Amino acid sequence: TSPVPVRLAAGDSAQSSERHALEDGSVVVLNRGAQVAVRFEPKRRVLDLVSGEAYFQVAEDTSRPFVVRVGGVAVTAVGTEFNISMTAERLEVLVTKGRVRVDPPPAASPAPSAAPAPALLERTLDAGQGVVVPTAAPAASWVVETYTPQVVEQKLAWKYDLVDFRAAPLSDVILEFNRRNHTQLVIGEEGLGHEPITGKIRLGNLDSFLELLDVTHHIRAERHGTSKIVLRRAP
Repeated sequence: TSPVPVRLAAGDSAQSSERHALEDGSVVVLNRGAQVAVRFEPKRRVLDLVSGEAYFQVAEDTSRPFVVRVGGVAVTAVGTEFNISMTAERLEVLVTKGRVRVDPPPAASPAPSAAPAPALLERTLDAGQGVVVPTAAPAASWVVETYTPQVVEQKLAWKYDLVDFRAAPLSDVILEFNRRNHTQLVIGEEGLGHEPITGKIRLGNLDSFLELLDVTHHIRAERHGTSKIVLRRAP
């Protein structure tokens, strides 16, 4: 009998991404809202990405391939690192290290009168390559893309809680911080929430953000206990 799957989940209220070590030494990092079911069998390691986005660091074991199933597609690796994101419209596989094989869903039997559809072949992806599969038509033709290191970094920014803000209102940036941190930021005066913020900001590092506000925007932080910080313009 197959072992019962173990479900890993990072709820929408999670402070940030969650890292889970698996029994074989592999690691799964879940973006907020992601769910993965894990089942290790004697001949293969099977994971189902139920929702959201996850990054997989696979411990090498040639006797037991590591298979992630998502939306009818199977992604197989031996020892590698890759990211899979799933939305209502699409799923995307991105390889950062090693190589993976992406298999399309099994072909449905065509109606007797219908001409057989051309078979969609598996794809092999190397580091820096990705493929986007439309959720509504996972058996449609796939195009393998090769990404620059900058694009790869951008796509995986969630993993490091690194967000590139471009003239974003301070109120929006605060919203992202407050989702991930116990200490809540509060705007202490009218109009301050519209202040435009630009830069790559690590949402897990509140102190460096407060320093940035002080140095570049002359906005001071008033601490109220351990759970509240009020932001005001410097006098």
